[in-house]
Amino acid sequence: VFSPYALESGYQLTRLDDAVFSVIRDQYESTGGIHPSYSMLAETFDVRNGGRMSVFTLFSSMEEQDVLDLIREKVLSIAKRKLDAQPDLYFENYETLLMDTFDPLCFALTDSGLTLFWQTYAIGPYVSGVQRFDIPYDELSGSMDEQWMPL
Repeated sequence: VFSPYALESGYQLTRLDDAVFSVIRDQYESTGGIHPSYSMLAETFDVRNGGRMSVFTLFSSMEEQDVLDLIREKVLSIAKRKLDAQPDLYFENYETLLMDTFDPLCFALTDSGLTLFWQTYAIGPYVSGVQRFDIPYDELSGSMDEQWMPL
């Protein structure tokens, strides 16, 4: 009569300095159905004013479309490497879905780079889970505003 129920959540502080506060929160929930749900929410805040940042804030000297193109290029490069190792990781049309489902608020800054997330089912089947793409700062040098680089 009773289904097992589980709810677990946690967080990871990925960067805190004079410029930004970044945190990744994860949540696992199972209500006894065939698939539990798992999600990750990354948030980055400007320490000076406390406001939540968009990824576009990191590239203030670039047009929005140029930022999207840069992100697409970097993420596709990582995705193709992942796909070589795991051929069924993404849906066939994942290249289109990447930017169709991109959330400019769901990112974190770390000591080593920019991390972007796509939720379960956004670009791949359930078994692929949440997809994480880490872009090192050195690949963003010259594009990303220096004020957001770690000290």
